[in-house]
Order: sequence, then structure tokens, then C-alpha cells
Amino acid sequence: MQNLKQILANLLSSVKGPRIIIDGLDECEDAEQKVVLRDILPYASGGVSGVACKILIASRDVRYITAVLSKGPTLSLNDESNSINAAIQSFVHQRILEMYEKFQDLEVDERVISGIEKEIVTKSEG
Repeated sequence: MQNLKQILANLLSSVKGPRIIIDGLDECEDAEQKVVLRDILPYASGGVSGVACKILIASRDVRYITAVLSKGPTLSLNDESNSINAAIQSFVHQRILEMYEKFQDLEVDERVISGIEKEIVTKSEG
């Protein structure tokens, strides 16, 4: 791990305007979340590589992550659930149409397809 941190510091110092994007941190165990945040956030101030790095962390609203990140700028999509669900619906619909065309010989009823689409959107939870 120490070698990886050193490599990351060297990479960041050699790039103009470096950025780090972390997605899915909320899917990690609590202990792993703490380690990742503890190790990555110092890069934002330049305390590790000497070069300040912009960091974007995409996550669900998880208590520990929210508490640590509340000190900086945040963007919440909680109030955009209708727009998010519409985007998911559109994506799922398109992908199901692509699959449907490949498997037309199965003669699946439109209601079944619609039900599958609705179930996927519902289970996505935004």
C-alpha cells in the first residue's frame, strides 16, 4: 500500500491539474470507507504530492462519508428522483429494445417486457 501511495503521489505531481474520481465508496465496508477517505483526502490540499488535486467522490448518502465530506462542497441528487428515474427508465427501455430485437423468436409478450422494465427501474433505487 505504501508503494501505491508513493506511485500516486509521483503521478499527481507530474500531471497538470490532476483529478481523482472515486465511485461506489458507499458499497465498501465501513472500515474500508474510513481508510480510503483518510488516505485520499490529503491529496486535495496538496499535502501528499505537493500538488493540490481535485477529488470527486460519488456516493449514496452514507453517514460516515457524508460527515467527512460535509466540510467541502457537495451536490445532492436526492431532490432529483423524478429526473433520475426518468433517465434510468429511458436507458433500461433502450437496452431492453436492443435485447428484444435479438430474441424475437422467443415471442415474449409486450406486457412481460414492460413488467421487466418496470421491475428493473424500481429495483435500481435511483
